[in-house]
Amino acid sequence: MRLLPREPSTGDGTITTETHMPAPAISRRRLLAGSLGLALLTACGRPAAGDAAGAPAGDGFPRTVRHEAGETTVPAAPERVVALSDYLDLDLVLALGVQPVLYGFTDAWGSGNMPWQTEAGVAGLARMDIPTSQADPERVVSARPELMVGMPPAAEQYDVLSRIAPTVCLGWETTWHDGLTTVAAALGREDRVEGLAQRYRDSVATAAARLDGLGGLPVVAGSAYHDQIYVQGDASPMVGLLRDLGLTVHTTGPDAVTGYSAEEVDVLAPAGVLLCPATDAAGTAAAEASELWRRLPAVAAGRYSVLSPVFARALTENLSPLSIDWALRSLVPLLERTAAGDGVPLGRAGS
Repeated sequence: MRLLPREPSTGDGTITTETHMPAPAISRRRLLAGSLGLALLTACGRPAAGDAAGAPAGDGFPRTVRHEAGETTVPAAPERVVALSDYLDLDLVLALGVQPVLYGFTDAWGSGNMPWQTEAGVAGLARMDIPTSQADPERVVSARPELMVGMPPAAEQYDVLSRIAPTVCLGWETTWHDGLTTVAAALGREDRVEGLAQRYRDSVATAAARLDGLGGLPVVAGSAYHDQIYVQGDASPMVGLLRDLGLTVHTTGPDAVTGYSAEEVDVLAPAGVLLCPATDAAGTAAAEASELWRRLPAVAAGRYSVLSPVFARALTENLSPLSIDWALRSLVPLLERTAAGDGVPLGRAGS
């Protein structure tokens, strides 16, 4: 299940409340492109040395890598890497020092490139627009990849993509560390994992010392989306980060996200501090206007703040060593402000 609800179009102008992006039908022409991909890549041959996109010098290939879609054999240290979206897959490839020859650009919520990815130089890379999160096999073939890394939408296309090049898939609930270990193994860059992990831990430890447990106030991450309430659960990367920051986090279950009806808004009542990923501005505004929402203890006390879609992505679907410093620069002062009763509801966002 997606960690953040979406507003995908049903094709007739209406909006569906499904939390997974709908998979478009793959045309016969695209299937043929996928079937021919391996032959095309073989015909193209290995790129010249100057064509490499951050080629690692590791050995130990061929090797088999386990991932969300099964097992993939990577025959040699890959030089041409494609990140099939701009979620955790792209973050980890960039964090490991590889500039992909192509990446999938979702433009989720019309937010453009993620700022931490821009800082890593992604604006200068070739991109493939994927508004439905599904890769275009023809465009992928043209990039002549030697390895592809993707998220669950790539797993849905795995039979096609894996015939083009070795493909490794991550899950929405894959932790940044597990994902980093998997992608590093596929790239032959295992020697970089501990350094990145330590940098992440150091950043979190510094922030935790400043927050000092926020006075023991229980934190809840919950949002309003259309006529539903979604609560981030124990398997959510955001919940894991908040707990790593030394905060008490109240959840309603072991899953990454649990949905409730709008009438069950009291599931948010245990919050001393309420953080709301505002991926549906209209739904959030409607919730804030309701008496049930205004009666929530955290809301009534001013200890309620919204998170922009980009901010929410940094804490959930893109939480990684690449995004952590950007996320903490915003999260720590917001938590301090919110715990002090000066929260930022939707109407005050940006103030």
